Amino acid sequence: MEGDGSGMQPSPEEEAEAQRKNCIFCHIISGQVQSKRIYEDESCVGILDINPANPGHVLLLPREHHAIMPQMADPDVRHLFVAAKAISASLLKALGAEGTDIFVANGTTAGQKAPHVMIHIIPRKKGDGIAAFDAKPKKAAPAELAAIAARLRPHAYRMMGKEPPAEKALGEAASPVPPQPTTMDAEFTEEKDTSDGMDGKDRKDGKGDDATVGLDDIAKVLFR
Repeated sequence: MEGDGSGMQPSPEEEAEAQRKNCIFCHIISGQVQSKRIYEDESCVGILDINPANPGHVLLLPREHHAIMPQMADPDVRHLFVAAKAISASLLKALGAEGTDIFVANGTTAGQKAPHVMIHIIPRKKGDGIAAFDAKPKKAAPAELAAIAARLRPHAYRMMGKEPPAEKALGEAASPVPPQPTTMDAEFTEEKDTSDGMDGKDRKDGKGDDATVGLDDIAKVLFR
């Protein structure tokens, strides 16, 4: 982003304010642009997509502007997904949906169209012609899986505010992967979550202890 003509780069606050002013979804949230709202509270707004994959396709938006979900504070992410759960249940009951797709696209490569976080909640029915997540499975060699796990594991633990366990404590060899249920076996169940996975510590900045690149910088790369 260009400066104000004085040769000085804008501050992060000024850059964020400029993004909000140019964000169509921020305008929808503020009421400057009309929408069909199906839910709202102090943290989020749910609207009907004007170009739905299926009738009842909902976009659930955080009121606070963030380009990608990793920039959001942990309590806000939790609240957003609790709301998504409620809307998913509403689609099943009110519209007679036989299932729902719930997903977030982070970055244009992942299919994100606008730099404002949103959860897509799409009602599904058998034979609706939608091929959600039509990814072709690829066979991964054990050595490749091990290499990826070794790179990813320490970051995942530290982003959650924890130290990664020692390799011997992981018990990977002693714990075979359980069989995955087929579509016919799957059932809708509601479980009460009694743990936030954070050991009582909300990491509001979304950064791990060893982070060397900020999430704001990552978001800029994703939307080049």
